[in-house]
Amino acid sequence: MKISLGTTYYNNPNNILNFVKTHQDYVDELIIVDDGSSNSYHIYNYIQPTEKVKIFRVKNDYGFNSHGCRNLIMTKANNDFVILLDSDRQFVDPKSTIDKIKQKKLRYNLLYRFTAHVLECGNRTHTSVNDFLISKNLFFSAGGYDEEWIGFRDGDRQYFEQLKHFGDEQILSDIHMLLTRYPSKFENDPKIISDRDIKNIPKTKYDIVMNRIEIPNPTKKILTFEWEEITCK
Repeated sequence: MKISLGTTYYNNPNNILNFVKTHQDYVDELIIVDDGSSNSYHIYNYIQPTEKVKIFRVKNDYGFNSHGCRNLIMTKANNDFVILLDSDRQFVDPKSTIDKIKQKKLRYNLLYRFTAHVLECGNRTHTSVNDFLISKNLFFSAGGYDEEWIGFRDGDRQYFEQLKHFGDEQILSDIHMLLTRYPSKFENDPKIISDRDIKNIPKTKYDIVMNRIEIPNPTKKILTFEWEEITCK
């Protein structure tokens, strides 16, 4: 079985360099989407595409658009099963971890979560929230993430509720990952938070997504932003 790994990037070169170094040798495909980083932090200043590493870039800073970026990752992934992992995460012993995943009899109708470790809090553990393994079939059964909320740092839980109409979840208790920093919204570093983020969603857009929890829309519009693939210089 072949596995793709996808992540998003925004003005955080140290994290993305460590992410690629840690994982690229053990997956069959690695996809990075730059979520509109400023010119000085553009992804091509740090990472170049290879036969294994594919790089895409959102051409404008729309504010938080990680979920739209994940829709792009899943659209472009060549393999049936994809791991979506934030770039400030990493697997514990990635070689062994990816081998374990490949040896499992994965089901197309299951969303697989991991055991997450937060070292800054005395190695507290919890079930991963927005880092998971999923088939392309299940991911798009609900149409992908909702892009009406671009700019708003929410949407994972609402999308997972939509997925429950089409499949189930399973915790892979033997798959461990590390959170290498606090969530970006808690970091005292303005460059990793877009000034185009929004704090409130208009009621019409809020209702669209919330209504999909009851009645998903597999044909909803996605990739509503401008993007491009980065090729070798």
